[in-house]
Parts: sequence; C-alpha cells; structure tokens
Amino acid sequence: MSLFRKGGLCASLFVFGVLLSSSACAEWQSLSLKAAELNLHADPVWRILLHTPAKEPKIKDSAFWLSGSNFNLHDELHATIQALWGNPNAGLENRCKFPARMRWLSYRLSVPLPQANCPELEEFRHRAPVDSVILAYSSENLMQASSMMGHVFLKLEGRDSGGVMRAHSVSYFTEIQGINVPKIIFDSLVVGKQGFFALTPYSEKLHYYLAGEQRNVWEYQLKATPQQLALLHDHLWELKQTRFTYFFDDYNCATLLSYLLA
Repeated sequence: MSLFRKGGLCASLFVFGVLLSSSACAEWQSLSLKAAELNLHADPVWRILLHTPAKEPKIKDSAFWLSGSNFNLHDELHATIQALWGNPNAGLENRCKFPARMRWLSYRLSVPLPQANCPELEEFRHRAPVDSVILAYSSENLMQASSMMGHVFLKLEGRDSGGVMRAHSVSYFTEIQGINVPKIIFDSLVVGKQGFFALTPYSEKLHYYLAGEQRNVWEYQLKATPQQLALLHDHLWELKQTRFTYFFDDYNCATLLSYLLA
C-alpha cells in the first residue's frame, strides 16, 4: 500500500510537471506571436534596452544576450520572451537578471508583470532608490589633458524603505594609464579599453571632482514619469552585471547615458 501511494505521488508529480511545462510553452508561444504582430523587435525602446543603434550592438558581453552569437533584434526579442515566460525552472533567474526587459515586455504585451523573488535586486532597489534623476556634468580642468571633454553622469535621488533620503551617482568610464600616448590612443579608438560602470554615493563623486580635481560640476534636473524611472532603475541593474568595452569616440560616458535617458 505504501509503495502504491509513493508511485501514485510520483506519477501525479510527473503529470503535474508535464502540464506545467506545457502551459508555460503555450504562454510564451502566444506572447511571442503577439510580439511579432506588434513588430516589437523594431520598437525604439527595445533597441535602446539592447544598446543597439544599428545592426551591431554596443555591448559585447555574451552574458547580456539570450539568442546566442548570431545576434539580431528579432531573435533576441523572442529568446527573451521564452526565457522569461517559457521555462519554469530558469524563468526566475532570468526575471531577476533582466527586470527592465520583463517590465517593458509586460507593458507592451498587456500581461501582468510576473512576480519574482530576487533578494539582490530588491536590496539594490532599497539601497539606491530613484524618485528623481539629475544629469550632472563635470567640466574640464585645464591642467589635466584627460579631462578636456569633461565627464557626464547621473545623480539618482530617492527615499529608501526606511524614509532615508539617498543620492547616488551612475558613471561610465575607463582608466588611462601609462606614458605611451600612441598606444593609449589606439586602444581607446580601435581596440577598446575595459569600461567600468559604477554606482557610488553621490557625495563621494562630488567631493572627488570639486576638491580632488578642482573641477566645476553642473546639475540639470530632468523630468520623468514614475514608469520611466522604474524602467531606468531596472535597466541600471541589468547594466550593473554587464562587462563593457569602452571606446573614446563611439561608446563613452555620453553614449551610455544617452541610452539610459532615452
């Protein structure tokens, strides 16, 4: 009798698993068809979320892509829908990794935003809240050649769950070291250098530019809806986990911020 119950339980669990998998498969396929009807792969926001101004994406980190090495906007869209809605086991991991894609697709496909237990993402949202966004610009220092173009970054402000006001800077940069100027120029323009995407307390960034480098900092308050701020916040999390290649003329601090603000 005991063996019969165990076997029945295993069989029930197997059938339940098959039904769950079948239901998930039907859901993502239905959403994929709807996305195709809406031509979402050509939507400017989708292109922005993938940092792809033309056919080639600016982000080279393979972990940022779900469609494999032969990238295109169409395949990445449908691979993302499958990763978020089609796999009950891997879905949670993908939902925690790509919350901005999930938020935007849920809105465009008119489906409820899937629930996901993501402790690290929630901690990020708690520690770096975004109720307003400010564009900050650090001007040049005539004594430092590397500062001649200035530096642009974001200031994020908001109250955390405890009511404490917090402010953080979001900055993208590379490190320029050595005295071989031709090599530095070649690496910066052709090969690419390692890019750093940093979220730091704004007070530290401000002190660094004002006191450390004797540079002026200008702030410009930006208008944004709560929905735009939520999408921006989630996209910051996606980028926080990504490896970047910095190009001085093609993918620099201003380029990355243009995607964030777009």
